[in-house]
Amino acid sequence: MTPEEYETIKTHTEIGAKILAGDRFPLLRVAEEIALYHHERWDGTGYRGLQGESIPLAARIVAIADVFDVLTHARPYKSPRTVEEALAEIGNQRGRHFDPQLADTFVKMMKSTDLQNLLEGVQLASGGRTHIGALSESPA
Repeated sequence: MTPEEYETIKTHTEIGAKILAGDRFPLLRVAEEIALYHHERWDGTGYRGLQGESIPLAARIVAIADVFDVLTHARPYKSPRTVEEALAEIGNQRGRHFDPQLADTFVKMMKSTDLQNLLEGVQLASGGRTHIGALSESPA
């Protein structure tokens, strides 16, 4: 990707925020904030340069979920990683890309036996038609 292409890609945060801007509903105001800041990094090297707790909490949470999703799903340019590999990467990026406390909480939650049991139950109830089973299966 060229530097010009990367700059174009980065505009998706502003475009998303503009689409969601100006609404009176609190949930959509949070969505606007998430759209604008979900590519900020804890260490300040994100799209806009916000750092640490100056990044809105909702955007810090979505950043972790977004990276987990990207890591565990195939893209035209990469194969999916296992859940274990994705969790290890999130742990490795604590304090750099991610809020360390949120990264630790996410990894702990994803490894929770209670969560595993809940997700297996949801998958059974849905006839296996969801992606939720990815937590207990490795990609083919």
